Amino acid sequence: MCSHGTGTRLGQCVSEDYCEYDADCSGMTACVANACVPAQCTQGKQAICAPYVCQSHACLSSCSAASECDSQHTCQDEKCVLR
Repeated sequence: MCSHGTGTRLGQCVSEDYCEYDADCSGMTACVANACVPAQCTQGKQAICAPYVCQSHACLSSCSAASECDSQHTCQDEKCVLR
């Protein structure tokens, strides 16, 4: 039996944030060395932050102005929503 904070994958105990692909992670995280970590972004890779934008190599998770949302979204109640 695996300890608290772990799960099983292919019969082996692994940490809860274990991943093999970015799709295994949720929210603004990416799979790096089999662990979900906060996604680092660049101006050239804005899409990973959608609907928010990349600022200082980190995806924003809330907004105070439309400029903090991608071109298809606007800021409303601190969230990026479709225009």
